[in-house]
Amino acid sequence: MSSSNDEAAMRLGSDGGQRDADAALSGASAVIDDPLSPKPPVEEEVVKVPTPSKKRRTWRGAEAELMCAMAVTTVGAHLAAWGQGEKMYEWAAALFNEQPSRPFDTTAKNIKDHFSNMIKDFKKTDGVAASRSGASETQTEVDALRMDASSAMEDSMLLAAGAKAQQSKEDEALLRAGETVRPSALQRRSVRRAVATGPKSAATARALTLSARGAKGGNGSGGDRSSRRPHNGEVEAEEEGDEGDADGPSTHPEVSPRPVASRRRRWEEAEDDKYEAVFEMIERSVSERKAPEDRRAAAKERRLRLEENRLQHDKLVHEHAVAERATAEVARAQAAAAAAANAATERAERARSMELLSALIRRVT
Repeated sequence: MSSSNDEAAMRLGSDGGQRDADAALSGASAVIDDPLSPKPPVEEEVVKVPTPSKKRRTWRGAEAELMCAMAVTTVGAHLAAWGQGEKMYEWAAALFNEQPSRPFDTTAKNIKDHFSNMIKDFKKTDGVAASRSGASETQTEVDALRMDASSAMEDSMLLAAGAKAQQSKEDEALLRAGETVRPSALQRRSVRRAVATGPKSAATARALTLSARGAKGGNGSGGDRSSRRPHNGEVEAEEEGDEGDADGPSTHPEVSPRPVASRRRRWEEAEDDKYEAVFEMIERSVSERKAPEDRRAAAKERRLRLEENRLQHDKLVHEHAVAERATAEVARAQAAAAAAANAATERAERARSMELLSALIRRVT
């Protein structure tokens, strides 16, 4: 009886465990199938697309170079003013791309670089040919275009250098004018401050100003005639100073200047500030303008030095090759002479031996 009860309990326990497992599975499936329940993130595979390789533009053949030179010279990009070259070369590239027989589509930078290399190669080859033969060789249509473009670029550079020289002269004239304006403004300011402090200081400042003007006149600037006339406030200050010196030290307290004199003083201070601002602006503009010019001049000097060194190297290489060819020719001539001498010696020895043999044969017979 007890064993049957145990078996029934075990069966019930196993059935209960099965029911619990089925309930857990159904609950899990309900949670998974629920659309509102959070789902685990799905990892997406990232497909890496390789970057397409750029097609290399190769300028092959005289036809491509002729089209390049004609496009650049037709637009005039090689003679463009400073700051307009990029736009002009874009027009040249567009004109090149319109040609139906073009080998490829080009860009402004590509056509500019290739045209610059064409001009450099032409200068090098033409200079070497002229140094060897004394005159330029027969030129093709491309060489003629390159020669015209090179000469036009050199003329444009000369004109630009002349314009820069003229502009530098004008800047120097402005600097000299500013240097003459600034001291006069400082002197006027010192006189006005002396007038505001008292008659004695005004007389001292007036004496210093007159001595400075006299020194400027002694240097050849015209003396007192080139100096400006004193204003009303300065004249009054000078008269008050003279009266104070004649009657002795004044016992009156300092009197404030009249409204007209104060207005004039403020106006003159504003004018002096304006002059100083103009002078500073001129100095700043001149320095800003000269800085890029100096950099361009230094870069041009470096390029000229490199070109000169390259030409000197080419000259040395050419001289070395000529010397080697001359030495080889001398060696070949010496070898030929030695071979001829050896052949003559062998022929003489053979003739002598033949004579001996013929004499021996005659003696025997």
